[in-house]
Amino acid sequence: MEEEGPDTGSPLFPTDGGKETYKDVLLSPELDKTHQKELDLLLQRFDKVLTERPDRKDLIEHEIRLIDDNPVRQSMYLTPFAMRETIEKENKVIIGHAVYNDFKVLGLKPQHYMVRDTAQCRRLVQMASLEGRGNSLKKLAQVLLDRPIQVSSKGHCSVEDARATLDLFKLVRKDWEYDLMVKWLKKNSDINNILMEQVNTNILNASVQTLEYFLQDKFWPTEIID
Repeated sequence: MEEEGPDTGSPLFPTDGGKETYKDVLLSPELDKTHQKELDLLLQRFDKVLTERPDRKDLIEHEIRLIDDNPVRQSMYLTPFAMRETIEKENKVIIGHAVYNDFKVLGLKPQHYMVRDTAQCRRLVQMASLEGRGNSLKKLAQVLLDRPIQVSSKGHCSVEDARATLDLFKLVRKDWEYDLMVKWLKKNSDINNILMEQVNTNILNASVQTLEYFLQDKFWPTEIID
């Protein structure tokens, strides 16, 4: 869209009680009803941002014209390349619940063997006596942790969700990791070798002698285990 100077035409919507609002924006008569509706909704959404602001031109001075046939849509957020490259080079196992939805938004494509999605963990489902996969974090936390989460009408707390996810993972981490290692060893030994090399490197750097010792709580962030 582009802004142009004042037009001699009338606004598509009449001024309400003499008070200037988003409805005072002139819309090109060339727009069809679909585009007019889209622009009306867009302007209504940002009405408080665009009207009666110091050092801004009045809405009545502008006309919005459609310069192509593409619908008005918000552009998708793209993770900066430098940030994405840093994340992908970390070689850390990513733990989350329904985490692939987050990857899609962030534009990340980590290797599947570096992801632990608690929404897809069969052991958690069995422990909770639930069926299928994709059970909600709220339900799993309530049943397995006896912890009510996501109860606020204002939305989810990301910290609360993250802690619940990590606590769920800790319930099954040893057995789950073993299951995955066995599965990958049968299907693709290269994956197993990559993971074991990373584990050995972490153990060496942490002066830890065994994998079991490495998984103890002392190696988890204090704010998570307190």
